[in-house]
Amino acid sequence: MKNAVITISILTFFFISMAEDERVSGTVTDDKGLPVSGALVMLKNRDCPKVYTDEQGKFSLIQSASVKSKVKETNRLLRLRPAGDGSDFLIEMNGSGEKIGLEIFSISGTRLLSEQINDRKSGTHRVSFRNSAHSLFIIKVKTADRVTIWKAAPGMISGAYLSEVMDIPEPRLSGKKNAGISDTVIVISRLHRHSLTAIGNYETDNLEIKLSASNPWIPQSPLERSGGMVRIKAAGYDFEMGQPNPDIGGQDYSSIEQPVHTVSFTSDFWMDTIEVTQSDYDQLMASAYEGFIVPETRPYGAGDRYPVYDVGWTDAVLYCNARSKRDGYDPVYSYDSILKRPAGSKPEFKGFAIDLSKNGYRLPTEAEWEYACRGGTFTDYFWGKNYDQYLESPNPDQVSEFTVWQGNSWNLGSESPGFGAHPVASGKPNPYGLYDMAGNVTEHCTDWYSDYSYGTFKDPFTQPVSGQPPMLRGGHWGSDVAYLRSANRSFDNNAYAYLLNGFRTVRLAAE
Repeated sequence: MKNAVITISILTFFFISMAEDERVSGTVTDDKGLPVSGALVMLKNRDCPKVYTDEQGKFSLIQSASVKSKVKETNRLLRLRPAGDGSDFLIEMNGSGEKIGLEIFSISGTRLLSEQINDRKSGTHRVSFRNSAHSLFIIKVKTADRVTIWKAAPGMISGAYLSEVMDIPEPRLSGKKNAGISDTVIVISRLHRHSLTAIGNYETDNLEIKLSASNPWIPQSPLERSGGMVRIKAAGYDFEMGQPNPDIGGQDYSSIEQPVHTVSFTSDFWMDTIEVTQSDYDQLMASAYEGFIVPETRPYGAGDRYPVYDVGWTDAVLYCNARSKRDGYDPVYSYDSILKRPAGSKPEFKGFAIDLSKNGYRLPTEAEWEYACRGGTFTDYFWGKNYDQYLESPNPDQVSEFTVWQGNSWNLGSESPGFGAHPVASGKPNPYGLYDMAGNVTEHCTDWYSDYSYGTFKDPFTQPVSGQPPMLRGGHWGSDVAYLRSANRSFDNNAYAYLLNGFRTVRLAAE
């Protein structure tokens, strides 16, 4: 559909909601006093639009109380059209040097953006608008003598046309002041620890919020390796866990990855540099457990160097215990009995317990897995890209350099030899020397599902809970690029395709 502006000359009357300011504003700086731009700012307890700090680190969160004003449609006074990239729009005007106020509201009357063009000049002015969570907008442009209103059709921000032009008098606004409330201003920045600042009312100006730098381990020397594992430096370090952008691509990819929270660790840990292979898994399980049956065929990638798949969480637990016993470590998992013998068919346990203080092999916690996957990076992908960049400019060849995903596997079709899992370490490793963290097979974690919450946590871990599933991390050979992000979460259940599930192990590093 081509961009267009439609002039409406028929006079009709109707009511439109405008809004009263309830402003929470301030400045975000880093620990050196420098402004932090592009930080996400929102309120915890009120449903208000999320905003981003400008180049000076300034922000203004605005709530609204609705009032109604009579609206009359009339001829166009200014021209408004979407920009080509879909995230901004352009406003064209005949200039006279006066100031222009620009505001954007949701259809319910909540103010989403407020900007001022101080020197109205003829020509085109570009306005950035990063909130795409709403499908219908009211755009208000105020000059000295009148207020012009555009109602944007659904999808306007992604390039659809504007449907109506209206002219209204400035409405009178009234409402009660808010006092005695309890809320929190949340600030999230990829390079910093998130900030929680308590406020006592919704007319709080000039907040000064200081962010401290996030502190993941960034390798500066050769990695320490031992027995197919690499030591992940975690003690004394921290990272921001979760997806910092709550609306990636306008889709609900990341709801269970919210909110971002700070995680630190007590100890370093060792992690397998590759996913557990079919050869390693079959040999160990056959020697450790009577009744284990090696699959006759694996239809989606088979061979000694291929990752094992079609394994459940309990299969992976048994492997970890067998490996601990073989190498002389204390098993992390214990149980009274196995209800269904390990014959490659997802055994069950009676009297099951997990002791993370033991030094044996185990599945990583979600926090360990995400910290290791990020590899000290701050972007959605450990190779330095964010998801939105691939929306704007897809680069499947670049993704394929680092992982096995639908672009170099699933999309090839079942008749292709590349369809299915690929041999481990086929692509490039992340900065911690780990292969296939983003794809190939989805990996089991020790944790069972729980919701995230704001705050700072040390060694977070969720024990098995009745009614909740075990967690999986990473993408797989059938995944779209959205599911290859380091923060991506999924979970194990009976409806999930076990053919896509594998794992790798970790164990605590000695002091």
